[in-house]
Amino acid sequence: MKIYGLASTSQIRRYASRTVQLRWEEQDLWRLVLHQALHTSSTLAGLVQQQTSIEFSRLDSIPQLDVLRKGLFPLWGERMGRGNKSFTYNWVRKRIGDYKENRFPRSLILLLRRAVEVENEKAAYDRNPYEAILRPRSLIEALSVVSAERVNDVRNEYLEFVVYLEKLAGERSPIGVERLEAIWEVDRVKLKELVTGMTAAGILQEYTSSRPLLPDSEARYSVAELYLSGLKMTRLGQR
Repeated sequence: MKIYGLASTSQIRRYASRTVQLRWEEQDLWRLVLHQALHTSSTLAGLVQQQTSIEFSRLDSIPQLDVLRKGLFPLWGERMGRGNKSFTYNWVRKRIGDYKENRFPRSLILLLRRAVEVENEKAAYDRNPYEAILRPRSLIEALSVVSAERVNDVRNEYLEFVVYLEKLAGERSPIGVERLEAIWEVDRVKLKELVTGMTAAGILQEYTSSRPLLPDSEARYSVAELYLSGLKMTRLGQR
């Protein structure tokens, strides 16, 4: 599927009794980035062609996901730092999407634009030791801007969640249902309604641990990475 606009990740249109869902797949996202990058930077275009033989004119005809991923290495590197860290494309993909596998191209473009700004701000006094144009730290710093914008979008789209999302500030993910009940000041019926709604919206997901839970253990819910910073939350174990 070829999509190069910056519309919402998942658009659903109904025709009579049929539902058609347009979803941004990983290949679509990386083609979008490469289209933007190769068109605006001749230096990057040269590096990409040299390392992967990808040319702007034939981007649309490249079906192999691994080729598209490698084409982005000159832009943001292979991994998020030294050693056996996560692949950069996986890190990015996880942080521009929600728990419903919706991925937001606007968030992706904003992440890259802000990361470039961070690199330019540091260029005068902090040399980039990586071969890639964007180092991991710049992507991490850019994420807060992306998260804030996406949370604002959610507030505008789901007005019924606004008050409750505000009360998550300062909390950690995953968060237990008893804690949610306390900070939201609701009964169990309303709590279930809110949790169900936010889960359907891709904001929350029931947390599953590798350790077996005790029979009386309360359910816990994690918040999608895309929303953590914008909600002023942190991940358990994160300082």
